[in-house]
Amino acid sequence: MRAIDLSITDLQNLIAKWAPKASGLSEVHLFGSALRVATPRDLDFVVVYDKQVVPPAQASRLRSELKAAVATVTALPCDVTLFTEQENSRNRFDPSEQLWPRGTTP
Repeated sequence: MRAIDLSITDLQNLIAKWAPKASGLSEVHLFGSALRVATPRDLDFVVVYDKQVVPPAQASRLRSELKAAVATVTALPCDVTLFTEQENSRNRFDPSEQLWPRGTTP
């Protein structure tokens, strides 16, 4: 993973603090240019949620909450894509892109 204006470890720590408060959250992934270039224009995340806990119509709050948390540590724009667990099962990410939970693979 590439360095940005904060480290990937900093992002992992931020997500580790935010995620337990986010009801229905299953996984958070970082992807895109932040992993490939030293100065990305934005941060791209995928948030995977349990639709039994968070109905899809209410899932946008996860997007808003993550954007607000990231804004406390960087001025980079934050793009958040939401997947249900079922959708995520068809869109596997590289385990190195998973920020939360740590030490697991999708």
